[in-house]
Formats: sequence, structure tokens, C-alpha cells
Amino acid sequence: MPMNECLMQDISHDGSSITETHNQPGNHEQKGSWTPERSAFNSFSPKKVQTLDLRLAQVDAFRNAKQKLQDTLHLIQEKFTPPNSECNSGHPDYRNCDAKNRKIIDAYKDYFLSSDPNSWYTNILGYETEMQARFRDIKTPTKQDLKDLYFIFHTKLREYIFTVINDLKLDGDIELSNIISNNIPKDIPLEILVQKAYDTLLSLLPNSNAKQLILSLQNTKTAGERAPLYIQYYCPIAEDDTPQQRNFKTKYARMFENRLNHDEVLTAMQKEAQDLYSQRVSALHTELGELQLAQSAHLKKKVRKAENFQQVRDRKSNQMSICCSLVHCRAEIDLTKENIECALCEWLERKGSGKGRFFYCSSEHAEEDFVR
Repeated sequence: MPMNECLMQDISHDGSSITETHNQPGNHEQKGSWTPERSAFNSFSPKKVQTLDLRLAQVDAFRNAKQKLQDTLHLIQEKFTPPNSECNSGHPDYRNCDAKNRKIIDAYKDYFLSSDPNSWYTNILGYETEMQARFRDIKTPTKQDLKDLYFIFHTKLREYIFTVINDLKLDGDIELSNIISNNIPKDIPLEILVQKAYDTLLSLLPNSNAKQLILSLQNTKTAGERAPLYIQYYCPIAEDDTPQQRNFKTKYARMFENRLNHDEVLTAMQKEAQDLYSQRVSALHTELGELQLAQSAHLKKKVRKAENFQQVRDRKSNQMSICCSLVHCRAEIDLTKENIECALCEWLERKGSGKGRFFYCSSEHAEEDFVR
């Protein structure tokens, strides 16, 4: 590169500082001369659990870093543009151009190696090492240096996007599965890959409310902006909610308001809901057991009552007639009529002797039994 040729021509987007026609997003993997030390898929470090909050924080950090880069490049452009600068073809100032290029490379270093702890590459193995090594190789910044940096950046960013697709279980989509399994060339632009993953995710969501939540999250930039969306989706108060349901929703809405971790709050919600469900099922089993015991006792009482009633009927039926008390005489005596009986035995029975009353079919049998 001629010494008076500055790196930056157009800063309309973060990848346009290289002016060759092949400098388009997603194409640096093939055009760069830098060979990464590690470019295998799934070079992923298990340092952080990839929660939704962390994913969104990484998006926020990426957006902020990109905006910072654009703002910085714009300031550099203004500072080194005539009449503020002599860095132009008519009045070359090599030192001024070198200074401009150095500031541009420094701006990209802040972008590629952001100090934000939520940067997307914090869990991607080898990214920082390769980036730092390539920056150390830069003596006088050139467009090739920037191409090489973008090559590392896009290679590792592709790995990151693949991990997100895997975490979201989106590889069930045939096209995404082919991309991840290398059945489709890697020169597919990252923007198209991300859009495809986004569209696939929306198509898999179970209802319109879930889709609206995802769509709304795209327009947020901070955790504070996302909290009301979580409350609206997970904790909406309905008119027919029971006091217990209102208390439950209010409790977790407050957690979202306090910006507690989304996944932790959701896990706690699911656990408590499951516990409440288990308690309710247990209570219903207890109630059912009590009802079954009561029903069993009622049925037994009903059976005993029926048996007693039958015994009374049988007793009354038996008392309608009786055999003559004289031994060997089986003549039946109708108790509904006036009959001969032992007066003494009848008196003793009324006194509770328990011997019973004695009836006879004739006076002769009564006298004969008395003689005996």
C-alpha cells in the first residue's frame, strides 16, 4: 500500500474501511491471508452458562462496541479530512496518514478486543489469543492487516453463532443442519445465517404471545427495557385469578423488576408452580381418600341397617306362628289369635326371666306338659 493511502474511505458500516470490492460482510473468511490457529467448530469454553440474560447482554455489548467503532471512525474521518488534514493526493503528508491509520487500527482493536465482560467471544477458545497475536504483527497498518483481523473475527463469530443455534435446538431445520454440518459452503453471509436462525426460532414458538415476546426483545437495548416484557409475558394478572395466583405472579414480577437473572427466575417459577401442583394433587388424593373412607363407612352402615331391617322382618314373620310347646307335637299355633299358654311362664317372661313363653295347641297338651 502506498504510504499516503489511508485505510479508511467510507465508514457507513463497520466492515467498509477496506475499500476493495471483495470487502463485503461474510466474505473475509476466503479472502484474508491470515490463517487462524484454531478454526474448528465448537471451540467453545464452558466458563459461563449461556443464559438468556447473558445472550442478550452479549448482543448489547456487540451493538455498543459497533456503535463505538462507528463513532470513533467518524471522528477520525473528520479530524483527518481537509481542511483539517493534509492527508490527500494533492498534498501528501506521510506521517499524518500513518497517524490516521494507526488510530484506525487502534479503534478496531477496541472493537475486536472489547473490554466489556459480556463480549460475545469470552467463551470462544483461541479468539483473544489469535487477535492479540495478529495485532502484535502489525508494524505499519495496511489494508491486508485489517482483512486478516476481519478473517479471524468472522471465523470465530461464525463459531459463536453455531453454538447459539445448537443451544436453541435449531439444528432440526434441514437448511441450518446442513450449514452446521458443513454440507453448505462456509461463504454464506453471517447476516443470512442469523436471519435464517431467527426465522426458524419464530416458526417453532408455540403461540403468538411467545413470538411477540421475541419480536419485542429485538427492540430492547438494556436489561431494564426487557423487565416489563418478561412481566407482561410471564406474570399477567387476570380478573379471575385466585388470591394465590395473584400472589404468585406479583412475587415473580417483583423479581423481574429487580432485574434478577431471567433463567433463574423462570426456573424458580417453574419449581414453585410444580411444588404447588404437587401439593394440590396430594391434597386432592387426601380428600379422595377421605371421601372413599366415608363412602365405605356409609355403605357398611347401609348394609348393617338393611340386615337389621331384614332380621326384624324375619323375627316378626317368625312370631306370626309357633309350634306347640309339647314335645313331639309340631302343630302350628297362630299367634295373631287367642291361644292357650302357660300364665306363669308369660308372667316370668314379662319379668325378664328369659325362659320364653309357652303356647299349646289344646288344653290337653297344656295339662300334659304341665304334668311332665
